[in-house]
Amino acid sequence: MSKRYKIELPACGLLVGNAIYNTYAGYLMGSGYTYTSWAADSSTPLELIDLTVKENQGNIVQLWWFDGGSRPQTKARYLALEDVGITIPAPDFKNAKNMKLTDFDCFEKYGTERAGAGVLKSLRYAQEQGLYTTMIYCEGVNPVYSKEIETLSPSYIGYDFGEKFTFRFDSKNAFGVQGVTLKSLAEDFVARVSAHIQERKEAGYGNICCTSCNFYMDYEVVAGVDFTMFEDCTCELNFATALSRGLCKQYDLGIWGSHIANEYYAWIPWDNPYRFETLRAELYLKYLSGAKVIISESGAWHCQSAGAPEMKKTPRIVKPIGPTPDEQWLPYAEEAQKYFKNMDRDSQYCRNYRRIMSDFYDYVKTNGTPEGQPEVSIAIAKGNYDLSSLSLDGYNMCHVIGGAQALADQDQRWFSGQPEKGWQIASDVFWPRPAGIYGSDTYNRIFSGTPYGQIDIVSFAYDNITADFLSENYKALIFAGWNTASEKQYGILLDYVKRGGILLISLPQFSKDITRNYTNYTVDDLVNGGNLSELCGVKVKGRGPRFYWGTVYDYANNDFAQTVKRHGYGVFYSQLGELEITDPEMETLIIDQEAFQPLLLRRKLGKGQVFFLNSWYYPGIYGHDCEGEAKTNSPGMFADMIRYIAKLARPQVFMTGKGLDEPDTECSFINLAAYPDQKLICLYNIDFEKPHTIDLHSFDGSVQTITLAPQEMKRL
Repeated sequence: MSKRYKIELPACGLLVGNAIYNTYAGYLMGSGYTYTSWAADSSTPLELIDLTVKENQGNIVQLWWFDGGSRPQTKARYLALEDVGITIPAPDFKNAKNMKLTDFDCFEKYGTERAGAGVLKSLRYAQEQGLYTTMIYCEGVNPVYSKEIETLSPSYIGYDFGEKFTFRFDSKNAFGVQGVTLKSLAEDFVARVSAHIQERKEAGYGNICCTSCNFYMDYEVVAGVDFTMFEDCTCELNFATALSRGLCKQYDLGIWGSHIANEYYAWIPWDNPYRFETLRAELYLKYLSGAKVIISESGAWHCQSAGAPEMKKTPRIVKPIGPTPDEQWLPYAEEAQKYFKNMDRDSQYCRNYRRIMSDFYDYVKTNGTPEGQPEVSIAIAKGNYDLSSLSLDGYNMCHVIGGAQALADQDQRWFSGQPEKGWQIASDVFWPRPAGIYGSDTYNRIFSGTPYGQIDIVSFAYDNITADFLSENYKALIFAGWNTASEKQYGILLDYVKRGGILLISLPQFSKDITRNYTNYTVDDLVNGGNLSELCGVKVKGRGPRFYWGTVYDYANNDFAQTVKRHGYGVFYSQLGELEITDPEMETLIIDQEAFQPLLLRRKLGKGQVFFLNSWYYPGIYGHDCEGEAKTNSPGMFADMIRYIAKLARPQVFMTGKGLDEPDTECSFINLAAYPDQKLICLYNIDFEKPHTIDLHSFDGSVQTITLAPQEMKRL
């Protein structure tokens, strides 16, 4: 691979700004039975660069430089034909003139020779105006121009291939049914991404970035991307942050970024008074959690979303679904243009977005940005060959692993199941999403609190992780979802615990399976043939008895029980492993109520400790809770295990309920990020209507009660 260019941040410490598109008003951008979108603004990229500076819209622009397709005006900009004295007249939609490339001789003459001239021109122009740049989805640039692009570094930070690579249902990448494994899917994915990165690097595109809502973004990093820009708002924001930040630290990427798609994915009705304010909340949450690049994808310069009120009034072109020939939509173009004034850059809609961006940029310039990354003491392990699609909407039983739809139709284990449910349980503990934050019963999809502080997700993809990294960064490591184990991985975990780490792991997460066989595996499928003595203090002999209830063992003397304040859990319909206990000092925390077999064991090892969940099934099944002590919305047994470890692994700075030693529901509304080197604490209230109060436990051990107003950002 070619070299990675270091991204030098501006004095304020953050790159923030809007996307810029090469569009022309009047064209139909997309259509379908529920989706119709018209281009509503004709501003050129150069004009929008000027307006970015004039209207205080940040210090970076993201250029969406498509090649213009069949549209003469936008194609001309891509080729920078104005620099060779050619002016293309505006399209005449009423008479269907000036709308085809074949109407002009210049495109055949210059189409290849000047491909991308406008791209390089806009990048240079932005640099001259003092702006940083990045670009996305820019294909087919003549090497004469692309070789000049990377010379614009450091103000040019890199090329983003966006969502070019993904696992979609009925994907050709699933190879049908025969011979598909998690390993083969991962290797094919990495190979395709790696080849594209190499090609782009050789073409002169500089740093390579990925933007998507893929939970398997770690395999894009393995393939060689230089930094990541998760498409935020497609899922719960802190979940995306945890993965982005964990990968940044693990692979020493330097920075991680956020690609905010608020216009499409605010997930609240357009008539909700907080509709635009959700962007402000998203900006602050990424700022305090360590993002160093934040791009707002759309909304600033023209409306794109089919859900916007004015767009809904435009003519709906419903046949055919997909690319619509000009002759089918042209009769509606004149009617559509009546609504453009409420969707173009001068509309109130766009002005609202720019007002919020300007306010936020002023805040950043005034206060600066916390340096580096916030304190994190707990990581969730994303296991090897975890190719699930969790990020889009959490656990969904219809999600298919790795796009292997045909295989899932024959083998239901390729649908989301026990392993993925474990991720949902962990997410609900670390990133709870309280209801009612919008002053209504609108579902809260993306905003969560961080009652246990900032959490990272680290990747065991190909076991590219070390005990050194884990020990230096995390007090505790929790396995929640899928994992394909190996002897190498076993050694890493052993070393981590001996050095002082706290590990929570379950029996099936020691399986070496690559076929999603997570219920009918055998002892022979386990690492070391089931001999986990050195790490967990047990040998797995086979399947154990099935059981209904889990009961805390020796309640009065059990610190776990005293912390979670529960005697029992269930009902599970689950199965234990048959164990031989090899460490006589092993401590039993939870047992099967009827057979008195151990369910949760704790072993002290070196300076650390291992919590071993003796379940033949993945921990995701231990979220159901209807035992006699269960309350409404009970977190369940696995969640209580996570909560207990979170208390053991508290960071220097943490929050609790007022007068309590544990987080309460008030903490579910607050985001906390602490920067020890700077003795800086950032707090943010995600509730748009109500204040919330917590006790903040600070660096020096002091405790202060703090109330944050609705949507308040506080730096201490």
